[in-house]
Parts: sequence; C-alpha cells; structure tokens
Amino acid sequence: MLLYRSQNIDLIYDVAYATLLVEWPSKQEPSLLEVRQGLQVLVNYARNYSVNNLLLDSSDFIFNLEQVNYQIILSQFLRALQSTYIKRVARIKTSDPEREQLILKLSETLEPEITLQNFKDKAGAFEWLNTENHAATEASYLLAAAVNEVVSPVLWSRNL
Repeated sequence: MLLYRSQNIDLIYDVAYATLLVEWPSKQEPSLLEVRQGLQVLVNYARNYSVNNLLLDSSDFIFNLEQVNYQIILSQFLRALQSTYIKRVARIKTSDPEREQLILKLSETLEPEITLQNFKDKAGAFEWLNTENHAATEASYLLAAAVNEVVSPVLWSRNL
C-alpha cells in the first residue's frame, strides 16, 4: 500500500510483514531541507504504522551533500530510528565507496536491537527481512519469487 509519495521519496507499506519500502526515486539533487523532511516523514510513518522492517533503496538517489552535512543527517536519522519499532533494516548498496564507508561507520552506532544488512538488490533484502522472524510460507516464497522476476507491481510499483 502506497503511504506517501513526493518528488524525493516513496513509502510503500506491506501490512502482512510490517515492512516499509523506502525509495528515493529522484535523480535530481535534493536540498538539505528536502532530505531532512523526507527522513522525518519516513520516521513518522514508521512510528504510526508500527513498522518492524525497513527496506531502504537510495541506490539511484543523487546525494551531493557535503560529507559533514550528510554525516549529521544520517546520525540524526539513525537516532530517530531507535524511537520506532524497527528491528531490521535492509539497505540496497550504492556504487559510491565514500558513501558506503560512511554508512558502515555510522551503522556501528545503532542500538543492538536494530540489525542493519546491506544488499545488492531488493529481492535479497526483502527475503532477508521477511524470513528472519517468519517461518517460510508459500506466500512469502511466492512474494520473493515475484520480486525476483520483476519488482512486484502490487508492492513495489511507483505506478500505484
């Protein structure tokens, strides 16, 4: 179910697995304020919907923020996540080694209650999120298979 859409962020919620997919679809460079607002919206929805799992895909998003600003925003975001019900965060890797190194460093500050795992694609991330706490069921297998074939139009499409 599409919860929120803006120029910079899409929030799609899978009720069955309490999983929130966060996509940063914009190929345009956002302002610092837009990034902050997007992350605040994400945290608010995660709280209000009792999200347990978070799948972050900002692999195509252009972040040309100064490293200091980027680090401050990420630190604030990680602290805010700790005030939610989120237990597992799956993240799609970017091709930017500096960004990946910074995220790795900052992820070490997460409380032990939140587990962060990086993935190359959404299918692997979704499977990890939804099989850790749930017994493998036919429904989760079919859903993972659908995501593997084509990003599922029901859960992941921006054309909802």
